[in-house]
Order: sequence, then structure tokens, then C-alpha cells
Amino acid sequence: WKQMGSDMSPLVEIDRDDNKTACERVSLELTMGSTGLTSHEFVGERESVVQAVQTARNSALRWYIGMFLAIAFFGGFLVKSYWEERVFERDTRRLLAYYKHVIPGSISDGDLNNARYLVWKYRGKKDKLWKKLERKYGHEVLH
Repeated sequence: WKQMGSDMSPLVEIDRDDNKTACERVSLELTMGSTGLTSHEFVGERESVVQAVQTARNSALRWYIGMFLAIAFFGGFLVKSYWEERVFERDTRRLLAYYKHVIPGSISDGDLNNARYLVWKYRGKKDKLWKKLERKYGHEVLH
């Protein structure tokens, strides 16, 4: 058996010059020669303990940065969706209040579906909607 490390520092190989080499991922490779002799070798990433610690630290740092960027990216969509819905509902209420003020008792006075459709139709062009309403009914839309 070839000893790998000790109880206090497992997965550390100590060579003849007392140099420590960390073996995070090592596999034992057994081979049999043509004469029937078997040989063994550890195959894997061998780096110094300092390099192994630095690699692990960089790996963890990359993971945390990646998670932060993913949360920021998808969270941005969540915030955008929330904000658009809030603005949509505000404009729908504003349109219903305008109809109630300008043409009370008409079919458009309390028609929530029509108001939502108009706000949806003029999304991104709300100034055009308000100007059309002002021109049609002759009353200014309060912002």
C-alpha cells in the first residue's frame, strides 16, 4: 500500500524531500505488464497545498459571484414585471377616473375591460392616448 497523507492531513502526498502535494482528485491506476508484474500510479491533479487552497478559494468566489449575477439578472426581470404591472393598473385607474369625470353614466364610465384594453393598446405611447382623449372630449387629463 502507498500511504496518502496522515490522520491530520488526508489527501496530502509527502515526497522524499518533505514537499507536500495536495491531491484533491486522485484515482489509483493499476496496470499489469506483459510479464505479469503489476504497477500502480496515482493519477489526478497534483498541486501544492497553497495552490489547492487558492484554487478552492477562487472556485468559491466564482460561485458566489455567479450566483449574485444570476440573482441580479433574474431579479431585474421580477422588478421590471412588478413595475410594469403597477404602472398598468395606475393608468387603468386614471383612465376610469377620467371617464367618470368627463362622461359620467356612459358605457365607458365603469368598463374596466375597455380601460385595460386601451392602456394595453397604447403601452409605450401613453402621451398619445391622453392627447387623443383630450382632443376627443375637450377636457384635460390630470397627471
